Amino acid sequence: MIFSSHRNLNNSIAGLLFDRGLVAQADLDEAAAFQGHGGGSLASALIRLGVIGDETLAETIADASKLPLLKTAPAIDQVLAAQKSLRFSEKWLSENDIVVWKDLTGNIFMALASGMTSNIQEAIEHWQISPDDQFIIAHRMLTALLSDLEDQVKDFDAQPAPGRHSKLAELAEDAPAIEFINAMFSEAMARRASDIHIEPFKGDMQIRLRIDGTLNLWKSIPALRFAAIASRIKLLCGMDIAERRIPQDGRHSLRISGRDVDIRASCLPGVWGESIVLRFLGRASDLPTLAKLGVNDAMIGTLEKLIHQPSGLLLVAGPTGSGKTTTVYKLLEQLNDGSHKIITIEDPVEIDLPGVIQVNVRPDIGLEFATGLRSMLRQDPDIIFVGEIRDSDTALMATRAALTGHLVISTVHTASASASVARLLDLGVESYLLAEALNGVIAQRLLRRRSQVPVEEYSGRIGVYEIMEMNGDLRSAIRDNQPQSVLEDIAQSDGFRPMRDDAKDKVSSGLTDMAELFRVLGT
Repeated sequence: MIFSSHRNLNNSIAGLLFDRGLVAQADLDEAAAFQGHGGGSLASALIRLGVIGDETLAETIADASKLPLLKTAPAIDQVLAAQKSLRFSEKWLSENDIVVWKDLTGNIFMALASGMTSNIQEAIEHWQISPDDQFIIAHRMLTALLSDLEDQVKDFDAQPAPGRHSKLAELAEDAPAIEFINAMFSEAMARRASDIHIEPFKGDMQIRLRIDGTLNLWKSIPALRFAAIASRIKLLCGMDIAERRIPQDGRHSLRISGRDVDIRASCLPGVWGESIVLRFLGRASDLPTLAKLGVNDAMIGTLEKLIHQPSGLLLVAGPTGSGKTTTVYKLLEQLNDGSHKIITIEDPVEIDLPGVIQVNVRPDIGLEFATGLRSMLRQDPDIIFVGEIRDSDTALMATRAALTGHLVISTVHTASASASVARLLDLGVESYLLAEALNGVIAQRLLRRRSQVPVEEYSGRIGVYEIMEMNGDLRSAIRDNQPQSVLEDIAQSDGFRPMRDDAKDKVSSGLTDMAELFRVLGT
């Protein structure tokens, strides 16, 4: 940091971050140990461990040092011009966490990522760099500059080549790649992103964050850096770093900004490289209550009754990204009281539930939903969760399990509760079997919440729901293959409220607005 007293750098940064409540003492101790083992600055150690976000750290140092934060990186040719005339090495820049460049008029500029040291102060005085030409630079921006400057990252052919695997492994352990990935994770968590999309194109690589259901561009960086970043992600998630021709999936657990987080990775080969999507997976302890999800008191009462039935089929309906998995896990958490044998089969398992047997679908070895469900029934379960009913075999097996003394919970990709009945009938479940097995259907969507902050239009999301609970008239209508409209009329006569009515209630309460209702539910 740039203080007149020139205190020890580690102590000054540690004290500043601790005093501002940005890090705990345990985080500082861990970073100091990491720094002692791997070298570098305390600031870079904190970022690489995921204790603090890259931009948050830079803004904090800039505020304390009274130096402006560098918004746009200098061009590589400007850095090369300064290197040629001032005769410094890339290693010296990296060791001191700085970058130096010259503009067309010959003025010398410097940006610091970690703060002031005696070496940097001597360079500033020797080169006579004006205080107006000194900046604070985010580690992410600095490491990207130094990586481009060293020009070590090479593009690779699609086919594996001799020595390529070792080169990719070397790139995966490269400090700039490690720091960039950790900074990306920290910023995504800070902005409440559910997914990170890394997408290479002809000249650049875009990184987008899905926040409250919509994608937002975070960074666009040179495509030459993709190989190192992709290799790092594959190494972390247990994938083959040399394989770029076929899709791959992986998973990784790490600590980000003081929180333990699970991440699921998916790689899909594209024309300009692999599209990589990283999803943050929740933990059971982080699940919000049903009320915080947006389920009203009356619906909570209905759900409580449905999940405590000794047997039968309960469906959770909605399109991809509508929050079905969160709802199901919250229901399973309530059922997981130690007195029930609960088994799930999922594609993939997204949240670890202690005390619950969870099985991943493995199509490569023939373990599909239907085959897994058949084997699960021999495990004497009380409650079964089938990740998704998407084919006839799974639909029939789930229905039969529900009729033979098991409570079966599953999801379907349908637009409404009544459409879920039609979906199972289309998959070949006999109407008389479905009428007997089905206990109820909850359908849902997610709408963005109106923000309480004036500069933000939306912040977070809230669910809107409808629950169709079976009664004698509905079972008779299903048995007679009545259309959806008839099912809805019968349900409404028994108190059923369509999802749109629940959404309007939330608009009236100021939780969301009509524009969001129309965007998600249509006109």
